[in-house]
Amino acid sequence: MRLKSRRRRLSLLAATAVSFGVAGGIAYATTPLHVVSAKHGVGGYRPGLDYRVSGYRPKPVPAEGLPDYQTYLTPLGDKNIPIDRQGVALWISNGRKLYHPLLIARYGIQLLHSYRLTKMNPAYLDRAEVNANWLIQHAVSRDGAIYFPYRFTYHLFGNPQDVMRPPWYSALSQGTALTLFMRLYAVTGDERWRAAADSTFATFVKRQSSKQPWIVPWIAFVDHRNHRRYLWLDEYPKHPPTQVANGLMYALFAVWEYARTTGSDAAAAVFDGGATTVRHQIQRFRVRGGISYYSLHFHAQYSSYHCIHVWQLKLLTRMTGDPWFAREGRRFGADGRHAHAGCK
Repeated sequence: MRLKSRRRRLSLLAATAVSFGVAGGIAYATTPLHVVSAKHGVGGYRPGLDYRVSGYRPKPVPAEGLPDYQTYLTPLGDKNIPIDRQGVALWISNGRKLYHPLLIARYGIQLLHSYRLTKMNPAYLDRAEVNANWLIQHAVSRDGAIYFPYRFTYHLFGNPQDVMRPPWYSALSQGTALTLFMRLYAVTGDERWRAAADSTFATFVKRQSSKQPWIVPWIAFVDHRNHRRYLWLDEYPKHPPTQVANGLMYALFAVWEYARTTGSDAAAAVFDGGATTVRHQIQRFRVRGGISYYSLHFHAQYSSYHCIHVWQLKLLTRMTGDPWFAREGRRFGADGRHAHAGCK
């Protein structure tokens, strides 16, 4: 029975590669697979009214140009990646073994890359599905949208007074899980992964509620300097908003992929809104001649995240077709070189 199941997966992958096209060895749809139903817009934010848009449409980018593209194998027995008995990735913090939704989703994506690199070794696909299933089984549902909770306390920026208390949620982990589900659907053709992707994307259009879960804060929209509202996909949704630059852009990359894969107008609008936010707000993170701010809530400066900002901005030029982002990335890069950040 297991052998038949694996053979079916391999045949599905072969069919997927033919019908979707394969970019850099990873299957991405070249025609719409599934358009998000109207219900995902009900009770959601309204592009152009609730947040500013610019008319950006998601442009194609080769798979090897995406941030998670992997050319190396992740061994199933990698000692640097602790797992539980089922093969789900664990995070070790102060000697405690914890389930970390972002790490679990990223591990699943790594396994799919290794599945490609090993010419479809089914053990990699099996474990990728185990990790994706764990996320779904432990998700919290709100009006058809599924959220992946963090069930441990986290001190933001190392500050014991600035705490994310469980359960808490993150646009960054939502986006990474969205990417994992989409790619599992591309590889297997299994409708449950498409359904999981649709329900995960729905979290990006839901309004902030009086209680968790939500990942798109209403108050973060307002720029009091120009009295305009901007869409923000918050890595650490709380009051006051944290507004982390790299978290916004990482989440936006997942929305870009979902929009490209599904042809969803709702996803294209979120992508437009998020890219517009970066276009109009990223200067607030820039430190001329120095390291950019990690967050607008707390002006921490990290060389590693500054370099991430540089390549994220350059990637947004490819995703939007707007050369402004690459020019701004070069300005950030020059600031980093002046501050000896060492960005490439």
